Amino acid sequence: MPTTTMNTTKLGEDIFAAIIPHLSPADALIFGATCSFLRTIAVRHAVRDVSFDSIKRLTKFSAFMLATPSRLVHLRRLTLGAGIVGFPITIFSAVDPIDQLVAQASKLEHLSVRCTELFVSFLTPLRDAIASHAHITSLELSSVGVITQGMILNLRCAPTLQELVLDERDYILTHLKSNTILLPSLPSLRTLTLHNLTNIPLRATLASLMPALKTLRLRSLEFVDADPEPGEWWTALELIRGDIPTLVSLRIPRPVRSLTIDVTLENGEAWDPALLVEALQRASPTCLTIGLQASFREPFWQTYASALPRLRYLRVIVEASDPGEMHNCSDWLENIFGYRPQMEYEYDFLERDVFSWWSRVEGSKGEDQNNDAGDSDNGGPDELQWQRCFVLPGEDGRFMSDY
Repeated sequence: MPTTTMNTTKLGEDIFAAIIPHLSPADALIFGATCSFLRTIAVRHAVRDVSFDSIKRLTKFSAFMLATPSRLVHLRRLTLGAGIVGFPITIFSAVDPIDQLVAQASKLEHLSVRCTELFVSFLTPLRDAIASHAHITSLELSSVGVITQGMILNLRCAPTLQELVLDERDYILTHLKSNTILLPSLPSLRTLTLHNLTNIPLRATLASLMPALKTLRLRSLEFVDADPEPGEWWTALELIRGDIPTLVSLRIPRPVRSLTIDVTLENGEAWDPALLVEALQRASPTCLTIGLQASFREPFWQTYASALPRLRYLRVIVEASDPGEMHNCSDWLENIFGYRPQMEYEYDFLERDVFSWWSRVEGSKGEDQNNDAGDSDNGGPDELQWQRCFVLPGEDGRFMSDY
């Protein structure tokens, strides 16, 4: 019988190589330096997803990548932080490799640029490199001004762009003559995020520009074209997430599957329940996520049930600052929702403890709640064995995680 010998050296190399994808970029480079055969693999992993907030580090990285052009195909995600534009203009303007890095990274998928208007104002070649890049599928920009506006309208990647984030987190004089932002046609866009914008796209144009949109995230803005009932709307939209005033200004014209409200209701907080009712009535979701403080004692379900005739699944995220606040969870639920469920839950007190649960809403009006066959189409889980109230541990200790 023939015998088979195992190449243990090759096996060892494979095992070491398999470790690298699980390391941070810095650790991967250190690990790769221990063996010559690991260096190439480590470099590929380390340059795949990079973020810079220093002009010196960015300059060195750009020079390193351009020195060996074959490395550029491994760069997939690039983030340029606000700290880069804090240097004198004379230094910043002299950084030639940045635009070359973006232009030659042919496999670049995600690009995030803080203080975008300053970046593209100082570096015209960078603006042209971003606009002419054909393979970017996710683009995140802040401080959209006149120059950035022109760049957006000329994006070569617009037909295939899948995610767009516009966030006015950095206050920069934009010189836009109107209070609106013009967007190109984005036929493949799946996710749109608009945060803290002073210059806002016209609500009436969004659905026609991005007909395939599935997720819409909004915060701290108000749409200026406040027609009573905007006619055109998305057919594929599945999730809307935003704060109460923004959702009201959106004037949702038809029900959506999932609604996430970025609010943590507290006792005595200056928020208008009528606005929340309006947002819930317009969206009429089958799946709702909302946050409550553990100290919240208002009868939530009694107040808002009439605005939620289609609701089938409720996800409440509770924030507790004291472990004693949620000691008797059943009493708290009875006060908030009017019933005392039989359930088991895990509770680990952290500095800012969060846990959540799905609740199958029984007896609500407007849909046959006993028809489990439609769960998948209505935003709920496919499993039929769900209890009325099932508690899940907090996912990451943060409020309002996405589904």
